[in-house]
Amino acid sequence: MGFKRATLHTADLEEHGDTAIEVGSYTLDIQPEGGNLITDIGKYVVVFKRQADGSWKLATDIFNSDLPAA
Repeated sequence: MGFKRATLHTADLEEHGDTAIEVGSYTLDIQPEGGNLITDIGKYVVVFKRQADGSWKLATDIFNSDLPAA
């Protein structure tokens, strides 16, 4: 896909027992092969689940661009 850079900004992070929810915004730079650099900005929500060993794993990830459809 030509990902060049991704910047995440966490706006809120809540832990509820074995579940954590992160809400934030992102900036993503993509440069398709032979194409121009594209910068996308948007927002995201991710849900993490605590594992039996105490580590956290990503369970759900969703994001939406703030830019109008092409």
